[in-house]
Parts: sequence; structure tokens; C-alpha cells
Amino acid sequence: MSEVFMTLRPAAIDDAAFVYRVANDPGTRQASFRGEPILWGGHLDWYAHRLADPRYVFLIVCVDSGSANYVRRKPAGYVRFALRDDEAGAEAEITIALAPEHRGRGLAARAIMWAMASERLPHSVRRVVAVIKPSNEASLRAFARVGFETESMEPGRVVMTLRSNPYLAYIPPT
Repeated sequence: MSEVFMTLRPAAIDDAAFVYRVANDPGTRQASFRGEPILWGGHLDWYAHRLADPRYVFLIVCVDSGSANYVRRKPAGYVRFALRDDEAGAEAEITIALAPEHRGRGLAARAIMWAMASERLPHSVRRVVAVIKPSNEASLRAFARVGFETESMEPGRVVMTLRSNPYLAYIPPT
């Protein structure tokens, strides 16, 4: 596996078609809790609302492509946080999806790490949660690689949490 240069940037409305392509990919639909295909009109409404809602942090994972003389940052996937506040403090549920051509290269774990260290994730977040289908072995491995631990296993879903991590100096241990 060769090292790939990766960056994250805030999602923009211009990314709607890319996010739609990744979200509607058969592999992504299989890993999703809602397996049916996504309709374009519904996606545009959903996407615009997520970008405008301060309870969501939506980042685009980019990799370098091109030649030594010309490098272009190409979208490779996305990471999304849904933020919630409760009596125990702020919590973020993380979702990640990579385009099929970028899977199996170690990008998911790096994107998860970088997204959690992003200045866009509020410092009030005390717990990060990933809810994953048990059949999604790649996501289970990626989250475990960056320190997530299985909190519960229920029929059809695994809940993994991160309470402290060397990449997240601002998430204190509980």
C-alpha cells in the first residue's frame, strides 16, 4: 500500500454531486442502515440542510492526484458529525464514506483521525460514537485502528465509542 497525501476541507454545495455518487454507491448502500437508492432531489434537500445546520460538521476527504508538475486535490470521500448535547456533555456521531476507488488504502482510519482533530469539531465534544452494521468489517477495523472500542452489540448494529485518544487532546477520559 503506497502512502497517499490526504487533506480535509469543509463540504460545500458544489460537492453535492460527489457526495451523492459516494452515498449511492452499491458498497455504501450495503453498509448503510437504509439500503435503498437515494433520489437526487431528496439528496439535494438533505445535503443543503446538513450544510446549513450548525449541529452538523461535514468534511470532504481529498487526495492528491496528477503529476509532479500539477497536483490537484481530488475528493475521495466524506466524514460527517451529527452533534448532540445532553446532561453528560456534547456527543458527536461520526459517519464516513469513501468513493469505491479509494477504499482499501488505509484512508478511512486517517480520515477519521484527522476529522476528529479538526478545529471544526467543537471542543465541547466529550464522546464520539460510530454506529456500524456488523457486516461492515472495513469500518469496524478503521474505527478500532484509531482507538474506538465496542460499547454495545445489538441485532444489526455495533456501537463503538471513543472517550479518549492521543489525537484528541480535548476529549478528556471519563
